[in-house]
Amino acid sequence: MTKEFVLIGPPGTGKTTHLISIFKALTAGIVQQSDIERSKKVLGGWVDGERRYRLKEALFITFSTSAENELISRITGEPVVSRARRTGITNQIRTIHSTATTLLISGTPELSEMTAEARKATKNLLNEFNGNPFAAFARENRIPYDPTGERIKVGNAAENLYTKIINTLPIEELMVLQEKLLQSPDEFLMELRGIVPAKASLEASRLSYPLENTKIPWIIDRYIVWKWENNVFDFSDVLLHAYLGGYTPFGTKLQHIRFLLLDEAQDFSPLAWRLIRYLKRVNGIELAVTAGDPLQSIYSFQGADLTEFLRFMEDIKNHDGRIHVLDYSRRLTQNVKNFALSVIKDQVALLEEYGIKYDFRARDEEAKIQIYNAPDQDLEVTVKQLIPTIQPYLDQRKKVLILARTNEIVHRVKEVLLNEGIGVMPLKRTNDMHGRAMPFLERVQEVLDKEVLTEEEASWFLKYTVFGAGVRMATPLTRARTVRENLLYLAKAVLTGRIEPEDIQGATIYIDGRFIELEIPHDFRDVALTQSPAFPVPTRLDIRAIQKLFEKLKSSPKELLHMGTIERELGSNAASLIEAMVSKGKKLDNVDIVYVDTMHASKGHEGDVSIVLDHNDSSYLTKDDLKEEARLLFVAMTRARESLILVQTRHSILPRVTKPSRAPILASASVL
Repeated sequence: MTKEFVLIGPPGTGKTTHLISIFKALTAGIVQQSDIERSKKVLGGWVDGERRYRLKEALFITFSTSAENELISRITGEPVVSRARRTGITNQIRTIHSTATTLLISGTPELSEMTAEARKATKNLLNEFNGNPFAAFARENRIPYDPTGERIKVGNAAENLYTKIINTLPIEELMVLQEKLLQSPDEFLMELRGIVPAKASLEASRLSYPLENTKIPWIIDRYIVWKWENNVFDFSDVLLHAYLGGYTPFGTKLQHIRFLLLDEAQDFSPLAWRLIRYLKRVNGIELAVTAGDPLQSIYSFQGADLTEFLRFMEDIKNHDGRIHVLDYSRRLTQNVKNFALSVIKDQVALLEEYGIKYDFRARDEEAKIQIYNAPDQDLEVTVKQLIPTIQPYLDQRKKVLILARTNEIVHRVKEVLLNEGIGVMPLKRTNDMHGRAMPFLERVQEVLDKEVLTEEEASWFLKYTVFGAGVRMATPLTRARTVRENLLYLAKAVLTGRIEPEDIQGATIYIDGRFIELEIPHDFRDVALTQSPAFPVPTRLDIRAIQKLFEKLKSSPKELLHMGTIERELGSNAASLIEAMVSKGKKLDNVDIVYVDTMHASKGHEGDVSIVLDHNDSSYLTKDDLKEEARLLFVAMTRARESLILVQTRHSILPRVTKPSRAPILASASVL
């Protein structure tokens, strides 16, 4: 029987740090004394200073890819590489979906008839559809869909609802699907189409798309058929088929697992929990350590279920397991702790009903709590008025988090701050338009600030300029290509500080007249010896002209950008943002200390200042929805170390989840 330990980690108590210490203490040859101490606090006699397990016998599962990458970086101290290139300890750190993927590709199923098809469908997910088959489906069927998630369109709503339904299927329906899968693929498909769209019809009326609700069940049904026709799974299907197929880890990299660690357990769906229980049983897991915080369960739209985690803890208590609540938050002050807990007071009481005493100490310092009331104010006005409040923190290089409920609001906040000359970064999603644009804008700023770039930085930046574009557009093995490569080499030498423009010497450079393809002839006309209406791009540059060209690179790099390349590489939205920012000529400040993202993305992060935009205008929220919104607000509020600023609107959650009798908690707060 598996020996079970559960670690409850309130915000800032370091539950992931404790899990990492346990992982090191039981698998590594040499560990720090602090790792031993943390491990003994949770496991007691299971830690004796001797390594109990080989690396291949341990598996560390977490919820998200970003959490997986953070674990790898913290444990190894090295950059994360692709899954195919991972060896040793990095192979033993996975998401639940990565674990299921390994089972489908390399494992042994009870339903052997499905092995080849499931393996191919999983490989197609990774190799042919880059992990997102819905994007291809939406494109083919002209369904509004934003693959970046910056805008929630009807396709995104359908995709989210499909994910939720698959991850929360009850055991009775799972058994029916398993039976149909055993009979034939066609029987399984027919049953799935009977179950999922019907559930979607019941759920769709609650979504914020009143004119398109009727489309969502149809989209989901068509998506199921489309995947079958294209022989591809999505990540929900990967979990489903790994469980239904009864895949065992034998023959995979996971076949030796005896020691299991689970992080962010509150975010696992019922289907994920079923797969985890199954793996414990078939692998004969000896020790399992699970960490999470029920009060930070905020992913119901992906199927996460708070009660699933609570039932799991109740079950292990009945089987001689142990639950340990970390008792000190190094992040929270007492007043932030009290304020945040007041938002979820009834849910703290629920934990006590399950025998969990959610009690922990906070720091003795007092944080500054401010309430900003903006019931009717435009978001742009509100954000602009907040800037003077946060400016002192920016001047001190304090880390500032600005957290909103939706990606749409996040997008608008970023636009306002960028227009005010404040650089912003995302916490997790670096593939949105701002995440793609900010590194580029930083390089432009560094050149303007006369900072010396590294070879790598210079090469990256020049790819998006006239110099890089010129080389790319020239015919290989021609004189024109050689000339342009020479110019690119000189440009890199200037940006890396190896040479100053005035020190460049040599003969006149003759440029292929087709340089006009770059569509920015004024950049060379300004420094050319001669000009002709017939040849707006000069065909020769003498040394003085070349020197002027590279002086321009240092003084006004924005004039040498090639927007066509930027759009091709970074996308049209990022290109439009870059063009707008450089045309305004505003200097971006604080590009590495202001983070704007969703409340969901903030989990696992902290800031000196946390600005929470408490705004949710959903027209229909059930009692359970409000409870989750309260937990989400709790997560956002508990990111703050020194200052918490809560922005209230007429659509705020706080008034809907707190009673008037709790108002004294805000008595010490100031109104901006």
